[in-house]
Amino acid sequence: MTSAGLPHRAKPELLHEITRLIRESGRMGRSEIYDRFDENQKTVRRTLHYGVLLGFLEEDDDVFGLTSPGSGLAYSPKFEGQESVEGIFREAIEDYEPYREAIAGAYASGKIDVIKDVPAVSQDSFREELQKSVRAEVEDREVNVLIKTAQAAGLGEYKAGRRGYQTRLALSDDFESYASELVEEYPLPSEDTPDDDDKPEEEEAEGAEEEPAQDSVAARTGADVQTDGETVTHIHIHVRADELEDNVRDSILKRISGGGT
Repeated sequence: MTSAGLPHRAKPELLHEITRLIRESGRMGRSEIYDRFDENQKTVRRTLHYGVLLGFLEEDDDVFGLTSPGSGLAYSPKFEGQESVEGIFREAIEDYEPYREAIAGAYASGKIDVIKDVPAVSQDSFREELQKSVRAEVEDREVNVLIKTAQAAGLGEYKAGRRGYQTRLALSDDFESYASELVEEYPLPSEDTPDDDDKPEEEEAEGAEEEPAQDSVAARTGADVQTDGETVTHIHIHVRADELEDNVRDSILKRISGGGT
């Protein structure tokens, strides 16, 4: 799992195989699942995590079981070209907020381009929408799993980037209708702008004097007092005006201005 918390380097088709394996025994431990596949262990581990995030698997102390969507996926004998599988993955995308918001956001913000004569959503466009959703940096490998999941849902075809073209989802006829339904049903994430309350308060420079309140009597320039004919001391008086009687306040002000003794 990366900093954004999104699945990466997971395989939807491997998830299908895992669900069919778990269906045989009801529940299965992580190590036993690893032993049953020739696939790289890291890929199996990442696919298990992907299955949990998208709601196909449930995990308890490294033991995995099937959820209702996972059971539905497990009962499909084939992975590709199955309407039932596509429908299950569409429901999973709808339930998994980052993927839902990325697909809906790409559609709503007009990020559909024509690449090699085919409507498509590029890797960069999906990345922008994912970053809005998770509010963190998103890597290519995380975007690629989203695109492969959309392919599993029958929303398009994963096209690896080459010859100057980005990795992308070449859209199927179902993409726009599916995405528009998501836009109608769910709110899209907004661009975050810090609230005033979230901004750190500016600290006063060390050693700076605090300004007196407006309702204070303050002798900022001070009064010179001569002691022994040599020493001159500046006396700064800060007194809250509302704490003084009128005659005392007037007397202080006269002394400060030199108008009294």
